Order: sequence, then structure tokens, then C-alpha cells
Amino acid sequence: KCCIGEIEERNTAFSLLGKKPKLVIDIISLMTLHHINAGDIIVKAFGKLLIAQSTIGLLHNMMREYKGLYSRGYMGIAKEGDKFIRREVSTESIERVIERFENVMEWTEKNCEVMPVTAALNLKVDRRQKLEEAVGQSFLDTILIASEPGHLLYSDDERLRSFAKGEFNISGVWTQVV
Repeated sequence: KCCIGEIEERNTAFSLLGKKPKLVIDIISLMTLHHINAGDIIVKAFGKLLIAQSTIGLLHNMMREYKGLYSRGYMGIAKEGDKFIRREVSTESIERVIERFENVMEWTEKNCEVMPVTAALNLKVDRRQKLEEAVGQSFLDTILIASEPGHLLYSDDERLRSFAKGEFNISGVWTQVV
């Protein structure tokens, strides 16, 4: 779910984008941009996207899993209607996923700027740990980078943006309005 769908929410997002902020992207939006081939358009309009090192690490870890654990394919279970079925994921499918991750990482290197998470210095260790448990390190780092002046959270996850607003009073936008 990327948004609530209210006009006021969309108008607020448009006004935030009108200030030409530096967009701080999370992994969900990064994958969305790549999947719909919109990354270059957004970089042309807003400049390089800002990204947390932990988000890049998450991409590397996911690719390592596919290259290692899943490299020979695997059997999964899926639900169709009210029945569970076995679903085989072939080696060829895994190779396509790996290629997609490599393309995302290559695009990210060219079009994103890794930012330090300086706002983390203002958090107590136990609070940071609780927040990381709630949303994960890369998402928390993305939110904290977005808390810097002139930055704007770019996430297609409405729940994450709501969390950022509630915990840090940080607003955000999603791909449709960007």
C-alpha cells in the first residue's frame, strides 16, 4: 500500500516535491523505480537520489542469498484459491533475479549518493535498537537521513512513511506523485 488515496495526501506530497528536495530512497522504491524503468526520469528531475549504506548492504545480502542458497533453484509452496500448491523455482529464474539485482546495483552506483546517518548520533542506543527491531536497519537509516534539512523521504510503503511521521515528524512521498 503506497498511499491512503486522499486528495489532501496527494496535494501535500506535491507541495513537498515543489521545494525540489533531495530524495532519500528506500529499497522498496528503488526496486519499484528499476522495475518500471522510471529511475532515469526521476534522477533527471531531482538529481542523484540519496541512499543509506545499509540499503546497499541489503541489496548485496539478497544477491548473495540468490547466488548461494538459491542458486540451484528451489521448491516453494504457494496458495491458489483455497489450495496449496508446490511451486518450483528454476535455476533460470534465479539467474534472471540475480541479473535484475546486478542491474539495480549498477544503476544505484551511478545514480545514488550514499549518505552518512548523522542523525543516528542523536539517538540513544536502546531507542535505536528498538526502532531497528520495528522497521529494520536500512529503513531506519533511510528515515534518519531524510530527517536532515532539505531531504525528503521517498518510500512506496505508506506504513513506513506513517511510522516516520509519527516517530520523527518526517513527511514523505511515493513513486506515483514523484
